[in-house]
Amino acid sequence: GEKRDPVKMRREREEMERRHLE
Repeated sequence: GEKRDPVKMRREREEMERRHLE
C-alpha cells in the first residue's frame, strides 16, 4: 500500500501555495 508521507504532502502543498501566490 501507499504510505502517507507528511513531508511530501507538505512540500506539495507549499509548492501549490507558492504558485497561487505568484
